[in-house]
Amino acid sequence: MKKFLLILLLASSAIVSAQTKAKAKAPAANGKLTGNITYLVNRAQGQKPDTGAEVIIFKARPESAHEKDTMLRFIKVNLYRELYAMTKDEADLAKLKEENAETAEKFDKLDRETATYFFRKKKDANSIVLTADATGSFSADLKPGRYQILLRSKNLPGTNSIMEVNGKVYTYTVEVKPNATTTQNHKFSL
Repeated sequence: MKKFLLILLLASSAIVSAQTKAKAKAPAANGKLTGNITYLVNRAQGQKPDTGAEVIIFKARPESAHEKDTMLRFIKVNLYRELYAMTKDEADLAKLKEENAETAEKFDKLDRETATYFFRKKKDANSIVLTADATGSFSADLKPGRYQILLRSKNLPGTNSIMEVNGKVYTYTVEVKPNATTTQNHKFSL
C-alpha cells in the first residue's frame, strides 16, 4: 500500500510539473487593434469616413524615448506654427524656439526628417501597413505590447510641407493586451 501511495504521489507531482512547464512556454494570446478614421469635410457636412487613409503600426519606442519621437515633434511644431501664423502670440513663438523650429529653414529640416521617418517606417518589414476601408475602419491582430500608430488622411490635405503633401498626419501610442480589443479612433479636422 505504501508503494502504491508513493507511486501515486510521484505521478501526481510529475503531472503538475509538466502542466506548469506547458503553461510557462505557451505564447501569450494575441490582441486586436481596431479603429475608425474620419475627416471633417466642412461644418455643414461634418465628418466622413476617411476611405483610403494610411495606417502604419509598429512596436513603440521605450517611454523615455517617446517624447523625442520625430512624428510627435512634427505634429506639435506644426500646430504651434499654425497658431503663431494666426495670432502672432509670442508664447507660440517661444514654443517654436524650444523645438528649434522658429524659422522656415529649421522647420524645413524637421519636415524632411519627419518625411524620411514616415517612409522608413512604411517600408520597414516589421511594420504593418493598412488602408482604411470604405467606412474608414482598420483592424489588425497583434502580439501584446505597446505600439505606435501613424495615420495619414487620404481625403484631408495637410499643411504646405513635405510630410503632409499627401494628407494630414497624426500619431498615437496604444497598449494591446492579450485576448482584448483596443480601439483607437481619429477625427482629422481642418
